[in-house]
Amino acid sequence: MDKEKEASKSNVVISSEVVSKIIKTSALETEGVAYVSSQAPDIRNVLNKRAVKGVSLKTEGESLDVNVGLAVYSGYNAVEIAEKVQNKIRDNIDSMTGLDCASVNIEIIDIVPKETSEAEVE
Repeated sequence: MDKEKEASKSNVVISSEVVSKIIKTSALETEGVAYVSSQAPDIRNVLNKRAVKGVSLKTEGESLDVNVGLAVYSGYNAVEIAEKVQNKIRDNIDSMTGLDCASVNIEIIDIVPKETSEAEVE
């Protein structure tokens, strides 16, 4: 019985780096996304804000606000891609962490020609 009480008192902490990787991977798995920006939009390193490799996070309790800068390949509808990325990020964060995404904000920062190889983009 004591072990059950101890287990119920334990916490699981998911680092912002892990959440950022989930976000970045979700975006890159979406057709038409060339890359995730190396600098997130409006990065501020203040209390409750973290910036990791093109993604900025703000947490309030178990709620999460996400900002992502993306480049898309030419020939794709940027608005449709942004909506797909938003949905994929929400779904993956929810299924992998149980956190609720209050908002997922996408900023399209660049259009990349389709002929550009992945090595040139990074």
